[in-house]
Amino acid sequence: MEPENRPFEVAYVETTEECVALHRFLCVVSQGVLMAPIDPNASIFEVIRVRDEGISLVARLDGEIIGALGLTPATWWYNPQVAYFTDRWFFVYPQFHHLGVSMALLVEAAAVAYEAGLDLVIQGKIKHRAKHLGSGVFFTQPQ
Repeated sequence: MEPENRPFEVAYVETTEECVALHRFLCVVSQGVLMAPIDPNASIFEVIRVRDEGISLVARLDGEIIGALGLTPATWWYNPQVAYFTDRWFFVYPQFHHLGVSMALLVEAAAVAYEAGLDLVIQGKIKHRAKHLGSGVFFTQPQ
């Protein structure tokens, strides 16, 4: 869907007020998939840190956040001279998946990474696939 035909907009999070709104969205949309309880102080500071040190994108419909993708720069363990962007969060309200929100956020993130000369590594969803190994073993799976 072309940007001019989308019912939503993709925008960068820039202000503290936008960080607070993003934090609220993340706390709601992520319920049921987080690996630990939300620490309200640490989590808002992480939202602000990602905005300041990385890229924080949101999709809005009628002024309300319906999706978000937060990226931070990282380096490979085997070569710290080679950086890339990776996701800290990537959530879309399920009822809006059909609008192409995830793809619109990814397209913008990929453009930013390309402009910076960096790869974009999306970690995917966490799956508990190795139950026989114990309760603390998880894998990421592409979305």
